[in-house]
Amino acid sequence: MYATFLIFIASCSLFPTTQRQNVGIGTSSPDYRLEVIGSIHGTSNGYFEGSVGIGTTSTSPKLQVNNGSLALYNSTDDKFWSLQYFSGSNLFSIQESGTSRLTM
Repeated sequence: MYATFLIFIASCSLFPTTQRQNVGIGTSSPDYRLEVIGSIHGTSNGYFEGSVGIGTTSTSPKLQVNNGSLALYNSTDDKFWSLQYFSGSNLFSIQESGTSRLTM
């Protein structure tokens, strides 16, 4: 019975060998190879050989953040440094925990 079950699994259409399909978590119709609707938590490293877009699907720079800031946080002294762009005034700012340290 065990061998029959393994043969069934190997030949089952749930594991196609010629057709690539998308996988979704939290969605029944994923648009990408892996699409997750909701938060993702990891306890190890993540690696990307391509580009990463946050708030965008654009892949022109290696890292692109749309309509937001990019921050580095240090829990030892509870400080963060952020890069922000203000479109209304066309200014770029480097801030330390909300205090502007450089504005151009």
